[in-house]
Amino acid sequence: PIYDLGSQQHITALHWKTQSNNGAKIEIRSRTGNSLEEGYLFYDKNGKEVTEKRYGKLIPSFRGAIDTLRTISSDWSTWSQPYQNSGQLFLSPAPRRYTQLDMRFVSENPFSNSSIEEVRIEYHQPLAQKTKAEIFPLSGQAGQVGRYTFYLHSTMAPNSRGFDQILINSSTSISVNNVSIDGEIIPSLTQERDDGVLITLEKPVNITSLIEIDFESILYINQTRYNAFLFNSKLGNTVRQPVDSGDATSSVESSVTHIKLPTTTNLIEHFTLSNRFISPNGDGINDNILITFDLLKVIKPRPIQLKIFNIAGKHILTIANNTILAGHLEFAWNGRSNTGQLVNPGIYIIQLQIVSDSGQQVLQRSINLAY
Repeated sequence: PIYDLGSQQHITALHWKTQSNNGAKIEIRSRTGNSLEEGYLFYDKNGKEVTEKRYGKLIPSFRGAIDTLRTISSDWSTWSQPYQNSGQLFLSPAPRRYTQLDMRFVSENPFSNSSIEEVRIEYHQPLAQKTKAEIFPLSGQAGQVGRYTFYLHSTMAPNSRGFDQILINSSTSISVNNVSIDGEIIPSLTQERDDGVLITLEKPVNITSLIEIDFESILYINQTRYNAFLFNSKLGNTVRQPVDSGDATSSVESSVTHIKLPTTTNLIEHFTLSNRFISPNGDGINDNILITFDLLKVIKPRPIQLKIFNIAGKHILTIANNTILAGHLEFAWNGRSNTGQLVNPGIYIIQLQIVSDSGQQVLQRSINLAY
């Protein structure tokens, strides 16, 4: 059924109790919204469903019941990812008035079974009645530090509990420069955590406000997303309200919380060597060479190989042969081969290769080795 919370509520967690055996399991998903559409089902006196037009032509004694059918409207979210554990933070947008759960009994064993004993939705008065966030500018250069502003507009109601912390997480690093509320820079404390950057404001936000967060970030993936969550430090970490993307301010045209990269097929950028000469004689000068590059647009692990060849094309050493994700990567070579022996003086080729869905990309650089 569609659960009506009575008003827009901040849904924090989903709890359940189940019984399963022989590998069976129950997958639970959620979706939320703020409005419903109403329709009607018409029946004749025998309980058979008929059209509204047919119902109108029936004499009163042949008419049956009319049921009201409530269905979701266009403002509802899509189904969330399956929940992993009871008590997990709610995965669908909130605050919302209505929510609905989808439960699937999954098993590959015909002799297994599952049952649901209890489902409990935990919700509270929202920290902010409504939130909208957007980022500007909308694009950046891959592998380079870019400056952006995260605009967050929070609408407060009499029952809003307010917030004094904002968590922003992304697939890349974030460095906050300053935070302002309604155009005035305010004191704030920034803390880097495993789940993002937590910004603690000097005073809680209890009135409708526009918050601007100026930050720097390096992009490696197209449409890098920045998600924001509100906290009230007095209520603990479990009361976490996600921020919706949308039109936060009329001063910029964005309405999204992701940043795009220029259209290009390149997966590797800024492939550089710390120097083009290596002298591994132990004197501390040019004993190693540092190999750096930016791997772009790789959101699923992809195979990458970094190898050393001599000028005749003979394979000398494999520095890396594994699967990695997008980001800034660094490797080093100390002038030794796969056997651990120092190689002979001469010219060597450093070859970087990655295979993706769009094909294979190979880059090479030459280096001189001498003692």
